[in-house]
Formats: sequence, structure tokens, C-alpha cells
Amino acid sequence: MSSLKQSVFWLSFYIGVVFILAQFDYVDSPIIDFAKYFYFMVMVAVPATIFFPFTSRMTVLVPAIVWGSIYLVMLQVLDRTVSAPNSTFPIILLEFILVEIGVWLAFQLANGISHAESVMDAMALSVFPNRTQTIQEASQQIKTEITRSRRYHRPLSLLVMQTDPSDHVAIEQMITKIQHELSNRFSFA
Repeated sequence: MSSLKQSVFWLSFYIGVVFILAQFDYVDSPIIDFAKYFYFMVMVAVPATIFFPFTSRMTVLVPAIVWGSIYLVMLQVLDRTVSAPNSTFPIILLEFILVEIGVWLAFQLANGISHAESVMDAMALSVFPNRTQTIQEASQQIKTEITRSRRYHRPLSLLVMQTDPSDHVAIEQMITKIQHELSNRFSFA
């Protein structure tokens, strides 16, 4: 099983365990009495760690410290007696550990997604070299594609740009941006 598949499996398992623990009742009271803001922390911390791209470029300690400190602040500010009247120190410690485990699993998934995206970008760039050509160099390819477009009754897209030849930096930036956007579209497709 690949790392990405394992990350998805373990994160799904984690979310299932956290939300199933809330449903176990013993004589009409929950076995583990988690506070409501704990579930809020799990619902916010896990997706935020996955979907913000800068988290995969730093060490796992940064999001773990951030979300752990947010949990501790919520623990001090919010009243636990309303949502979890029977909570004790071991339950609070378990909540903290579960938040940190969720952030770690989400971080692993974010790294897997980031790696998969970079592999897809590299594959798209190798398949489509994205080199720019002058209209004279590309004229034979254009004629071939127009013929193919007419034969199969498909539309043809052709991008023709005229740039200021003296501004090489702007041209390179524009080409790089177009290449990146094209590779993203191909990888999403």
C-alpha cells in the first residue's frame, strides 16, 4: 500500500474512532465524555492542516504546536462543565493527544498529496514539453493540427502571443506561468 493510501486510511480510521467514541453510551451517559469544542477542533484542525499548502513545506512540529496551543487556550477560556460535566484530567489529556494525533495524520496526508502533485506536474511537463516556438517554426505543426481538426470535426485551440522582445525577464515569467497553469490543468484532467 502506498504512503498516500496509508495516510488516507489512517486519517479516515482516526476520524471514525473519534466520532464513534462520542456515540458509545453506557446507561445513557457517554463512556468518554469529550467536550464539544474538542470535536470542533478536530473538524477544523484536520482539514486546515491538509488543505493549506504551506503546511507541507514545514516540519510537523509547527502545526502540532499551533493546534495544541489553540486547544489549550480553548480549554482555559471555554467552560467544560456545560458540554462535558464529568470530565477529568485523563479525558482532557486524551483530547489533547487525539488532537495532536489528528494533526500529525493530516500532516502526513498533506505531504503525500504534495508529493503526488509534484509527480503529476513532472509527468505533465515530460509529456508536454511546453516549449515556445516562433510562428515560422510551428507552421508545419499548425497545418497538421488544422487538418486533423477538420477531419475529426473537433475544435482547435492555438495560442499566439506577441511580446516585447526587449523584455526577456517578463517573457520568461509569462512562459513559466503559462506552463505551470497548463501542467495543473493536465494533472487535474
